[in-house]
Amino acid sequence: MRMLLLFLFSLTTSMIVSAQDPTKLAPQNYKVLFENQQMRVIEYRLKPGEREPMHSHPYGLFVYFLSDAKIRTTFPDGKTSEDSKHTGDAVWRDPVTHAVENVGNTETHALLIEPKSHSQQSVPHTSPQEQSASPQGYVLGPNEGEHLIRNAGSIFIKVDPSRGSNNMTVWTQQVPTRTGIAIHQHQEADEVLFVLEGTGFGILGDTRMPIAKGSAIYIPRGVWHGVENPDSELLLLFVVAPPGLEAFFREAASAPEAPPKQLTREQLNEIARKHGMQFK
Repeated sequence: MRMLLLFLFSLTTSMIVSAQDPTKLAPQNYKVLFENQQMRVIEYRLKPGEREPMHSHPYGLFVYFLSDAKIRTTFPDGKTSEDSKHTGDAVWRDPVTHAVENVGNTETHALLIEPKSHSQQSVPHTSPQEQSASPQGYVLGPNEGEHLIRNAGSIFIKVDPSRGSNNMTVWTQQVPTRTGIAIHQHQEADEVLFVLEGTGFGILGDTRMPIAKGSAIYIPRGVWHGVENPDSELLLLFVVAPPGLEAFFREAASAPEAPPKQLTREQLNEIARKHGMQFK
């Protein structure tokens, strides 16, 4: 009897979560780009004057705004709030049930990254202090977050275990013209790369494809990949699950006020191997 009750409770909970899934309730606004066991990445659009139905993000979500936005949020108790966001703003929200209305004059366009669980398990390459960090909602501007410099380009870590996310890491990376990202692979993590600005070429296995603003690439663990940008600076958004790659950048990159680290190929590979990476 106890097992039956547990099964019914689990089934009911699953049905409730599914019923409040925004991708099911409003597929015209929410388009799933990629999904794995840890997260899903969603492209979000809301036209001026449009209001989406009440829905839930049961494990919280990260929002990266691709446009300016003026929105009104309604909560289940009837309370509302209005907020304005700018292109490049990054927001981490705790678990929430709400409905959003676009009260501005332009379309709201954003990327949403949803964790798929309250992760309590040990996360590779993170300290016990990072693993025990409790999630807190916060807002970061385009040039806010943990700032590092690599190959003369800025990296801003927006979400990682030190900020309470044991499911994923999110960062933006500036790639100066002709710098590129060397071909490499991740043994333990899946990755999504989204082009925010610029043009170039994405390398995925044996395929070399043009990329431009709005392009997205899903990179499963174990697949060789890289980026070339012979004619244009790139601004990229990375989402990686499970987290751990942020530790590679902390070792291989430099703080803004520090001199650039001069690493040999062998030294770079040694750091990479510590964090589940390998350069070709």
